[in-house]
Amino acid sequence: MMKLLRAKFKNFRLLRDLELEFSTNADRKLTVIRAANECCFQQ
Repeated sequence: MMKLLRAKFKNFRLLRDLELEFSTNADRKLTVIRAANECCFQQ
């Protein structure tokens, strides 16, 4: 089994310098990441 503890993004698309730490608490096992989707498609 693999457990992710953190994710670090550096200059990846719109994520310039972002570090996420995932929950390691046995009572709160879920980490929710919420963001707006502002993508525009040209037709």
